[in-house]
Amino acid sequence: MDGVKVTIYNREYNLKADAEEDKYFLRQIASYLDKKISEVASSTPNKNLEQIFILASLNLAAEFFILKNKNVRVKQRLKDLLDKLTKIPR
Repeated sequence: MDGVKVTIYNREYNLKADAEEDKYFLRQIASYLDKKISEVASSTPNKNLEQIFILASLNLAAEFFILKNKNVRVKQRLKDLLDKLTKIPR
């Protein structure tokens, strides 16, 4: 099994990944996480590392739930449209 090195908030981590696409995906995720942590750290300079990570995690969880809810609404809208299309008399 191969791995990929990523840097998150100036710390290096070795993650397991077999395929190149998995490595690319992990790099993207790590880069996004690093960006979010850096944003929190710069906007809350008095916070310790644990607090910064918790705040960044809360921000990411909020993003996740917003997108998850949006996805549910889009799926429902698509279902409603499909139902209308299948009820059209031919």
